[in-house]
Amino acid sequence: MPYHDSPPDPDELFRLFVRELAASPGRAGLLVRLRIGHGPDEYGWCKHPGHAHHWEKHPCPALRLAQLVERAGGQEQAEQSPG
Repeated sequence: MPYHDSPPDPDELFRLFVRELAASPGRAGLLVRLRIGHGPDEYGWCKHPGHAHHWEKHPCPALRLAQLVERAGGQEQAEQSPG
């Protein structure tokens, strides 16, 4: 990330974070761990115990992060494939 005098843009930081996770050699295991226990209940809420004190609609932020990382990893592989 290039040096800037102003604070970094939070959206850009998040995109860089997702790209770093997508490029991780352990991405497949990371995605499995992010998804463990985050299934929907019968009312459409995530039933992960981490959400016990506040409700999160399914898919919760952890699952959405996993989806973004998975997509970014797929895009990165497609860009690196000889074509």
